[in-house]
This record gives sequence, structure tokens and C-alpha cells, in this order.
Amino acid sequence: DAELLVRELKQEFDRLGFGLTNRQIKEAIKYADSAENSFKAELFREGDKFLTRIEADDTKAYIGIGRDYVLLDPEASSNSGVMFSQIRGLDYLPQVFIEHKFRAIPLEGMVENEFWVQSVKILKAGVFVADHPNLFAIRMMNFACGPDSLKVYQEENIQQAADKPVLVLLTDAQTNNAPFVTRTEAHERVVNQSRPKKLDRKKLTR
Repeated sequence: DAELLVRELKQEFDRLGFGLTNRQIKEAIKYADSAENSFKAELFREGDKFLTRIEADDTKAYIGIGRDYVLLDPEASSNSGVMFSQIRGLDYLPQVFIEHKFRAIPLEGMVENEFWVQSVKILKAGVFVADHPNLFAIRMMNFACGPDSLKVYQEENIQQAADKPVLVLLTDAQTNNAPFVTRTEAHERVVNQSRPKKLDRKKLTR
């Protein structure tokens, strides 16, 4: 609700003594939305390049699935993105780079009453990865996140419906990512031995 957002911001800015007008706040929101859209468009272009390359080379690649504030934060993710791409040399990309590819995927029949925006993104990303012949999921989550602890079972079912393995890493309270290196090595071997099939959506319907 744009009007509610402006009203709440105006109230807070007035409390802090900024004295901004409603018009100024609306213009600032419009500018911020435009900047965010431009930034996302740049991410999506990089995601398209990534997918085009791995499809042309028929290369196995990995998509980091999880909440953006876990995947993209070096501390919350135990710097796992660097480990995947630079230490292990994997073709790895966080899900935000391909969000435009999965945001229109319907979840009707798979889940009901799913209201958390991040959870919806995670499930849709999982379906996209499971249905893509070259992609495999690496799920990063935190112990403290209640929804994650429940959703991970459903996410594993999505990958199993395409006969794909999924690596789940619990990243909080880790001082380094050394324990993840050996697990990632093992996951690579499992991926290389796997024989994925077309995603069987009937297995996902309730």
C-alpha cells in the first residue's frame, strides 16, 4: 500500500525532525524502486549469461537456494559462495540471479497458504532447478529459522521428484567453512553419479 508507506515514513521523518513533504517521500520511493529495478536487471543479465554458458557446454552447475540475507551475506553463509566458486571451482550462482526465470512458476497444488515471500521464492527456485537438466541445488539455511526447518523436507521432495540430490548446509555459528568443503566434495561425486530425469510434477501435488 503506497499511501500507507508514505504516511508511515512521513510520521517517522517528522519525529526525527526531517520535515519532508509527502511529495518528496513519494519521489524518493519512486527513485529507489527505479534503482532497485535497474540493479535486478543487471543481476538477471548475468544469470542469463550463466545459464546460456552451462547449457551450451552441457555443464553441471549449482544454484544456491535460500533466503537472500543468508545466501548473500558472507558471515551468515560462512562465506560458502567463495568456497563453492573459487576454492572448489564449481559453476555456482545464488538464486537471486535467476529469479526472473522462476517467479512465474505456479505453486498451486504443491502448497497451500504459503504467505512468506522468501519461502515462496525458495520453493519456486527449487522447482526451476529440479526441472533444469544442468542445475543442482545447494540449500543454505539457519538453525534459528523455524519455517526453514519445516520446509526443507518439502524442498527435498521437489528434488527427489527429478531424481536429483540436494546438499543442505546449516551455516549459522560456523567460524569457517572448512566442514562444508568435504561435504561439497562428496556432493559433487553424488551429482556426477546421478541420473536426473524430467521433473515429475504429479509427485508434488497434494
